[in-house]
Amino acid sequence: MMKKLLAIILVTLLSHSLVIAQGSVYKSGELIRVSETDSIQTQLMAAGQTLEIYGWLGNDLFSAAELLNIDGIISDDAILAGRRITVRGTIGDLLMGVGETIVIDGVINGDIFVAGREIRITDNARIKGNAHIAAASFLFHGGTIHGKLMASADNMDLNGAVTNKTQLFGHNFTFGSDYRAEYGTDITSDEQVYRENLGHIPNNLSITINEPSFWPIILFKVGLYLSFLITGLVLIRLFQQTSSDLYRFSTEGFFKNTGIGLLTFIVMPLAILLLSVLVLTIPLSIILTVFYGMALFVSYLLVAMILGVMSISYFQDETTTSTYYWGFALGMIVVAILVNLPFIGWFIHALLLFFGLGSLAYYIWMRRNLFIQQKSPNRNPE
Repeated sequence: MMKKLLAIILVTLLSHSLVIAQGSVYKSGELIRVSETDSIQTQLMAAGQTLEIYGWLGNDLFSAAELLNIDGIISDDAILAGRRITVRGTIGDLLMGVGETIVIDGVINGDIFVAGREIRITDNARIKGNAHIAAASFLFHGGTIHGKLMASADNMDLNGAVTNKTQLFGHNFTFGSDYRAEYGTDITSDEQVYRENLGHIPNNLSITINEPSFWPIILFKVGLYLSFLITGLVLIRLFQQTSSDLYRFSTEGFFKNTGIGLLTFIVMPLAILLLSVLVLTIPLSIILTVFYGMALFVSYLLVAMILGVMSISYFQDETTTSTYYWGFALGMIVVAILVNLPFIGWFIHALLLFFGLGSLAYYIWMRRNLFIQQKSPNRNPE
């Protein structure tokens, strides 16, 4: 619901911006104030540090400011964005707002669409239309909503009146003794909701629990590991000798290769970031990013092959070509189990990744040195 509400707000803002005609009043500055004796007949568009409306606006208000205080009268719509928005006055029609904290303590004669970290509706609030709310925390402390209330929040404290129906989407709900919804209250949650934790149970309360489906996740992981398996088998087939060399090289120094992998994991992103700063080196940073991603992927496959071949070699004295194929398939199963263990799966995942990345990086470096020595046989190894 949060995404839908934000999309509605953005579309409405764009729609309004297309129909803004001449005759608007534009104000900007640290403090923008419309005093009690002031009246503005046309639309007001304001941007600044603080906006205070105590007077009368005969048309719409479009404003973005850190602090917005509406204590006067806005005859039409109010489209607001700020860190803290407080409405104590009267808005003639629609209220749309996005902010960190939004407090509604006045009269709204139309619908409201508000999104923020904390939304508060106080005892003096009178909302004549529907209320659409998306927040981390929603506090409905008094006041009356004459239309429908549709709210999505992690935490809700409700103690006001709704003369229509209430639809709530979230996890934690608390109802006060003054809360009522004449056409009933519907709660939808993806977590278990216990009635004894709801406070004062309202009349006509309906609770729907949407049980999360694990099948999409399972199917995705099965498909992912299957693609890894096919890719790994193809690479082993194409690079049989390299696979054998990598296995022998990697098993000779676990801690050394893991340390090199950790260092590579840290240094490579920093190098890519530094290269992306200059325009001339941006293509090089893109190429390096591609190779780094490929190295991480191959490292994952390498670890699976090593674990599987080591497991088979424990029961089989001689390592054959087929050992690498069956070992890789077995290793994929072992890796899938290890990285999905509760609590420690992330640590094992990181450890295996560092080991595979370090083994691959060190192997490539040693092969480079060997190639240089073969090209320059008279060169001093030091």
